Amino acid sequence: MRDKKMVTSMASKVLVCVTSYSEGEIKGTIYNDYYEKKISFLSTAELIKSLESLYNSLSFPQKFMETRSFGVNKLVKRVKKKKESDIVHEEVAGKEGIANFSIHVKFRMNADWQGEICWIEKNVSQNFNSTLEMIKLMDSALNQ
Repeated sequence: MRDKKMVTSMASKVLVCVTSYSEGEIKGTIYNDYYEKKISFLSTAELIKSLESLYNSLSFPQKFMETRSFGVNKLVKRVKKKKESDIVHEEVAGKEGIANFSIHVKFRMNADWQGEICWIEKNVSQNFNSTLEMIKLMDSALNQ
């Protein structure tokens, strides 16, 4: 089991580069150090669905209601060597889009997400207790 690379808590940290914002709909790209490619999204709903799919593929953070185990089948085989995520986020931030958010989902309890969001351009961080609250924070930043 020591030969396998484990997914750390930082695997759930993503960079969301918003390229377009109109009438409450967010479009852009998602970057994650543990995922081998960028993920484009065309709506707010697609952003949420893409992030949920990413967390499911990483098995982290695990859903609160799922059975957990220490089995090898829970390990992610495609995890590459982790880079310093803050450096990667700084490289991408400012080069793409109208706003950039670093989102770190720490828990998926009660069928929702809890974590921290940072608006990179303003260097402002805020904790959120639900997916809706996270989207509202992004919306308020984009409306400024």
